[in-house]
Amino acid sequence: MRTHAILDGFSRENKARKIERLANRFAKLGLNRMLEVGCGSGFIATYFSLLGYGQQGTHAVDIADERQVTEGFQFERVQGTTLPFSDEYFDFIISNHVVEHVGSTDNQVHHLDEIFRCLEPGGTLYFAVPNRWRLIEPHYKLPLLSWLPDKVASAYVRLFNLGSHYDCKPLSQRETINLLLQSGFEPVDATLDAIPLIGEIEGGWLTQRITALPKSFWRLFSTIMPTLIFVCRKPEA
Repeated sequence: MRTHAILDGFSRENKARKIERLANRFAKLGLNRMLEVGCGSGFIATYFSLLGYGQQGTHAVDIADERQVTEGFQFERVQGTTLPFSDEYFDFIISNHVVEHVGSTDNQVHHLDEIFRCLEPGGTLYFAVPNRWRLIEPHYKLPLLSWLPDKVASAYVRLFNLGSHYDCKPLSQRETINLLLQSGFEPVDATLDAIPLIGEIEGGWLTQRITALPKSFWRLFSTIMPTLIFVCRKPEA
């Protein structure tokens, strides 16, 4: 099974720090119970466990068990997009580069509906998805792959012997916002806010200065920004 999971600890721990910083910028984590949907290596779940959620309060699910770390959180394998948790169970949920892998638009809607169901009123969702209009598709590293109709994209993948079909469904900014609103979330676009964090957390001297350029500069490239990031709130009851 091809999962496209990133399994190295260094990049995942840096990603966890960025998620924490962005989530706390736009919300306040309850440190009660959290869930990572599509945990891959497990490093992000471990980070939030150590942050204060603890082993009992940190949960993670995935369709395959590819964990590189297994301690510090509760793990369950799942099938499809249904989550095996009760309503309003978590104060914080992460869906980081997962929705593009769940299949059809109906499946993407159900993925978000399930997260909404499991999140407590006032809870926070960190949601990231590859931008459909990015120049290089992140899973197959092919230029403009996600711009193409499904049949053409699959032929493009086969041409380079990278698989039998294109199995991802990235979203545009408008599609992402519409999905989040449809499920009931109040989304805040944090894409441009994430850029300086890249330099602060993992960049060298040059990267820090480039990523420190003002939002007005980066907004010029918003259409092709590689990743779309939203910090979303579930409204109070």
